Amino acid sequence: AVQAWLRSGAPAPGTTLYEGVEPLAPAGRLRLDGGRLDRGRYWWPRYREPLPMSRAEAVEAIREGARAAVGRALDGHRKVGVLLSGGLDSGSVASLAEPLARRAGIELTAYSAVFPDHPELDESALIQLQARRLGLGGVHRAVRGGSPLRAALSFLREWELPPGPPAHFVWAPLVRRAAQHGCTCLVDGEGGDELFGAAQHLMADRLLQGRPLTALRLARASPGIGHGAGPRLLAETVRDFGLAPLGAALRRRDAPLWWRRLAESVIASPDALGLFDYYRRRGEAAGVAPRHPFLDLELIELVLRIPPELAFDPVFTRPLLREAMAGLVPDEVRLRRGKSYFDRLLRDALVERDLPLARTLLAGAAEVQAYADPGRAVGLLRDGGAARHPRGSV
Repeated sequence: AVQAWLRSGAPAPGTTLYEGVEPLAPAGRLRLDGGRLDRGRYWWPRYREPLPMSRAEAVEAIREGARAAVGRALDGHRKVGVLLSGGLDSGSVASLAEPLARRAGIELTAYSAVFPDHPELDESALIQLQARRLGLGGVHRAVRGGSPLRAALSFLREWELPPGPPAHFVWAPLVRRAAQHGCTCLVDGEGGDELFGAAQHLMADRLLQGRPLTALRLARASPGIGHGAGPRLLAETVRDFGLAPLGAALRRRDAPLWWRRLAESVIASPDALGLFDYYRRRGEAAGVAPRHPFLDLELIELVLRIPPELAFDPVFTRPLLREAMAGLVPDEVRLRRGKSYFDRLLRDALVERDLPLARTLLAGAAEVQAYADPGRAVGLLRDGGAARHPRGSV
């Protein structure tokens, strides 16, 4: 489990970092009955044929479904924070939450991290634009550095488990600040990338149906491929999402592969990385309940019924959500194609603040030496921090 965690950030499926302790599957339950332990699920999406709907109908369904999901997240709270960045997902949640909160008498405040020393990451202008348009009060935390390693050790002391995201040192203080201001609930846009993304494995399903031209058309409309993609890029796209997954599509015919992979990406994959548990623990440590409207069960089931072809666009990811948010989210955010990543910030913080601590932790009889070479580990930190990229790319 430790080896798998070091490789990928998650223990092997069905294991935890504790011997003899197994994880409960997402939407899972344990029933004790007469000394017998029965495992099962209290919920899991069931495949049904996509609804016959036009693009305009799909856009309207997503707008109303997302609005209802945000309303359910706000329900029962009087003071709510929204984690707001310059991205589409958090901007959508904030834009849907503001009128609902105003009508219900809920005090809504935006909480944002800004990065004045990392202009490639800083989204201050977009955050201010959204807050101003929505009339939201905002709390900005300027992150000029920090110690990812010290924040991880603090989390480890409290929970006896490592945190999931390496940017824990950025968000934990912001969550604590929201709790200090009296917020009992914190909403965000987590899960939007996966839920509203294109189900590219639809190409494999179309090949199985003997429809190669349809698969090729889907490849031409794959997110980010751009207009006029060349034959090589198209061939690689069909290979990766059409030909390579054919075996998986053939092994199980109870549901199309596109549907299975989309459901897994929204539910199973974040759980395997420990993200659901991380958000719960981070909120519990601060005393504020995390709420993720884009992980709402009713919204997930709705999106899984939308014809998958409608989510393909050669220029934009999440095209249906972008259309649904027209007039709600400023176009500077709604039509933004770029995305900010924390790689550069993490590299700089590790090199400037954490190298001495890393050397100390890796020295002597540290147990991690059973899994990693201390000299190479420190070298990776040092050399990775010296790398320079024009943008924070994954």
